[in-house]
Amino acid sequence: MSVPELALWGLAGGFVVEALNLVASIRKHQVWPWHAPGELGLGLYLCCVFLRLLVGAIVAGALGADQQVTGAAGAFLIGVSAPLIIRNAVQQVGGTHEVPLTDATEEAVTLSSSGSEINAGNSDVA
Repeated sequence: MSVPELALWGLAGGFVVEALNLVASIRKHQVWPWHAPGELGLGLYLCCVFLRLLVGAIVAGALGADQQVTGAAGAFLIGVSAPLIIRNAVQQVGGTHEVPLTDATEEAVTLSSSGSEINAGNSDVA
C-alpha cells in the first residue's frame, strides 16, 4: 500500500472519531455543538476538526513511509489514536504538551516530562 493511501486511511480514522464526537455532542446538547452555550463557535470547531484530521493523516503517512505500518487497518487505527501517539511521543522526549482529553468544555491536562498531570482547566476538579 502506498504512503498516500495509508495517509488517507489515517484521515478516515480521524474522521470516524470526529463523527462520533459530533454525535455525542448533539445528543448531549440537543443542538449543533457550535450553538451550545460554552462551546466553540463554528469557525473554531471546523478548525479543530481539520487539524485533528490532518494529524491523523500525517502520523499514518509518516509511519507508513517508515514501513512501520503497511495495511489499511493499521493506518486507520493510527488515525483514530494519533493524538495519543503524539502525546506519548512528546512525553518520551521530555517535553511538555497541553492535550485536551475530552471535548472543549472539559478540562485539559498539561503533561510534564516527569509524567505528572497538572490541571489546566476547571479549578473545581480534584
